[in-house]
Amino acid sequence: WAKATKRNDETKGDMHCWSVWHDNRKFETYRRTSPRFCSEFGFQSFPSSEVAARFCPPGEAYPGCSAFEWHQKNPGGNERIRKTFEWYFPELRDAASELLLSQFQQAMAIQTAVESWRMQRPHCMGTLYWQLNDNWPVSSWSSLEYGGKWKILHYRAKRFYAPVAVVGTPGKDSGQAVVWALNDTPKEQVATVVVERRDFAGCILGRDERQVSIPAQGVLNVGTFAREEGTFLVLRLVADDVTYDGEWLFDRFKDSPVAKAHIAVKVQGLDVTLTTDVPAFYVWANVAGIQGEFSANAFTLLPDRPVTIRFKPKGFLSGSELKKKLKIMHLRDSYE
Repeated sequence: WAKATKRNDETKGDMHCWSVWHDNRKFETYRRTSPRFCSEFGFQSFPSSEVAARFCPPGEAYPGCSAFEWHQKNPGGNERIRKTFEWYFPELRDAASELLLSQFQQAMAIQTAVESWRMQRPHCMGTLYWQLNDNWPVSSWSSLEYGGKWKILHYRAKRFYAPVAVVGTPGKDSGQAVVWALNDTPKEQVATVVVERRDFAGCILGRDERQVSIPAQGVLNVGTFAREEGTFLVLRLVADDVTYDGEWLFDRFKDSPVAKAHIAVKVQGLDVTLTTDVPAFYVWANVAGIQGEFSANAFTLLPDRPVTIRFKPKGFLSGSELKKKLKIMHLRDSYE
């Protein structure tokens, strides 16, 4: 059977989709691919600055230094990551920003693939991204870096693999977005889907609310929404025991007027409450030197929707120590 089956046939069997990474193609390539089951695909990121500092000399924990390059075993991998920056983001602030931005970028790549293929159900019935973890500190395709710290991809995967979700995709022309409701559960989901049109100051310019029935193990086209300059869509799905939030940007971050957000932080025990003056994308909470995970991370924060997350340390940690070591960043912090 294996000899008779065409390799990477979109009509049968499983597929390994590496055209984006190895051929240095744009993420949108995933949307033009229709696997029955994609059992291998991925996109690299650099290690975090915390991990890179473990193997690089002081002040050299960035791409280009000899120690950093040694910890990249895929030929041309570091340059491939940097080349992709140019497609999606404005000019980076500094060399250190490359490390964090690479992890934002990796999450964007895999999210684009997974959401695109989930919406092709029942033609596509599953995905497995490469890879889970690392056995040494390295630039790689993993979502858990050496030592077990969750990369941005791992937090986003927790969300974009949610059994019930709402997502956006490009319409048939560049001036449209299509909103979809996804349901991987064995029962029909009756839900409310809300689509808000906002500007990048966070103001709501329009609101569309629809009651939908998402078939069991199915996909539902909620509607098509026209592009308006300087706006993006905020998506929310509410079912009996599910609330799922998402967003859709009509343009690349490079072409979007993302404002510099000022995020206020309040720490009570191990709970962290965040508020912002303007929309902040990929809000990232980090506690340097402490093993543990947040209940949520790498999310969009809106001015009228404070978010409270909890840090779950793998040992004792006081609230005062958390407050001292906590650092909050977001995507816009990575570039000028």
